[in-house]
Formats: sequence, C-alpha cells, structure tokens
Amino acid sequence: MDKENKLKKLLEILTEWLTYSKLWSDVRVEVITKTKIERVKHEIRKDKYDSDYQFTDQYTEKIPPTEYVKITYFNQKIDKFMENRGSESIEFPMDDLDTRLEHYRNKLRNIKEKLQVTE
Repeated sequence: MDKENKLKKLLEILTEWLTYSKLWSDVRVEVITKTKIERVKHEIRKDKYDSDYQFTDQYTEKIPPTEYVKITYFNQKIDKFMENRGSESIEFPMDDLDTRLEHYRNKLRNIKEKLQVTE
C-alpha cells in the first residue's frame, strides 16, 4: 500500500474511532515537514548537600527535513463539563506510519470488543 492510501486508511480508522470518543468529534490527518524537533532531557543530579534532584533540560535540535504525520483532534463534544481545549494533536515520523496504523486498528478493535462484552 502506498503512502497516500495508508494516510486515507488512517483517517478512516480515526474517524470511526471518534464515534466512540467522549471528547472529540472531528479529526484531521496531514503531512508536515519538520526541520527541528523539541527534546527534553531528564537527569538525576546531586546538589551541594549531596541530595538528589531531577534536572530537566529542554532544547531544540535541528534535523534534516523529515516528513511527519500530524493527527489533530478538534471540536469538543462536551463543552459544558470541560474547559475549551480547542484541539489536541500528535505527531510522528512518516517512517512509523505502519506501526501507528496497527496501533489505531488495535485501539478501535479493543473498544469494539469492550462494548460488545458490556452489552
């Protein structure tokens, strides 16, 4: 299956999954090109009293132009119970598309099975 068909299949799976979602009603899948990526590094360090503390360093790293898939969930179903979050998104490299397709297929299958057991 080529890249475009995989993206269409991903959108189909996510659209069907949204029928079971309690929070979001719409999804958008797009391909973006990134040239830098945000990284976070966590370390356990010692202070001057020899006590451990967690040090967090956030930095931007330049990368060669790389295609990423961006999934954006938007249009909340329940406005009155939650603050308006606007949207939520996840990004992953295009190379991981097959793995993510499998992940979302399993996610959809599991929720369907769960609902059949409770009925």
